[in-house]
Amino acid sequence: MVVAPSRPLDVRYRLTFNQTFISWSPPQKPRGVITNYLICYQYDYSSDGVNTSYSTVSDTVTLPGNVTTWVFNNTQWGSDLQLKVCGMNLCKFDWVSIFLA
Repeated sequence: MVVAPSRPLDVRYRLTFNQTFISWSPPQKPRGVITNYLICYQYDYSSDGVNTSYSTVSDTVTLPGNVTTWVFNNTQWGSDLQLKVCGMNLCKFDWVSIFLA
């Protein structure tokens, strides 16, 4: 029976004008080999440039299990950015969430 790894540790982020840098440490209890990390993100994007009309953008990025950093480009200041990071072993995962404003 495959059991989900514990959540990634020490999740940190740094914001710049147009990027968000994210890093984390592997789970304390990987319960097997971490095969991948998943990063899900969602943010509201001002499609008219004057913050009167918003569209929600969301996607999932899959990274190799030996990668513990990621750079999200084109972060829009003033938008709420929600991130989730999880480690995966063969078929299970557990999320850690970050909500940035």
